[in-house]
Amino acid sequence: MTEPPEAGTRYITWRGLDVLRLMAAGHPNTEIARRLGISINTVKVHTRVAYRMLGANDRAHAVAIAIRLGLIDPHSVPLPEKLRNRVQPAG
Repeated sequence: MTEPPEAGTRYITWRGLDVLRLMAAGHPNTEIARRLGISINTVKVHTRVAYRMLGANDRAHAVAIAIRLGLIDPHSVPLPEKLRNRVQPAG
């Protein structure tokens, strides 16, 4: 049986995670809204809530924290086209 969450634990919604994942992919708010079928204002609300819950200062910080917490798989974040053939892992 799953343990109940600790008091004070915060949860990010599935839609909030969708917004974070699209932010991680580099999409602007207008594209996130279009892809999710929501208004730009709703995207902004999800973004503000995510910043507050994650203690983030901006988009990059929110994405970095989400990756660190395992909310976003770093391998799911696409590389920009111009980097795909240029950047190779060391070793």
